[in-house]
Amino acid sequence: MFLGSGDGTFKPGQTIQSGTSGYVFFAVADINMDGNPDVLATGGEGLVALLGNGDGTFSTGPAIVNETGEPVSTRTANRI
Repeated sequence: MFLGSGDGTFKPGQTIQSGTSGYVFFAVADINMDGNPDVLATGGEGLVALLGNGDGTFSTGPAIVNETGEPVSTRTANRI
């Protein structure tokens, strides 16, 4: 993943991986409304939220949908 520098260039890329497989598709949004961009990512682990720390790094948040497409739990999904 390459984060923008805000001047038309990009910072060095970083690899974000969960478990034994990496993520394939990303969507960026402020999903927990804290003012920091967050990432929804899909891959072998299902759909997960990567919550932005505000410094260009991300914390692995809760899994939302597992690898079979089933919701992990409504309690987990509502935490975001």
